[in-house]
Amino acid sequence: MLGSVIWLVVVAALWGFSTPLIRHGSA
Repeated sequence: MLGSVIWLVVVAALWGFSTPLIRHGSA
């Protein structure tokens, strides 16, 4: 249960961090 919550938080953080980079084309 806790592991699933942590995994969701990590994925959400990575997605929110990588999306602006892709939009700016600096990725």
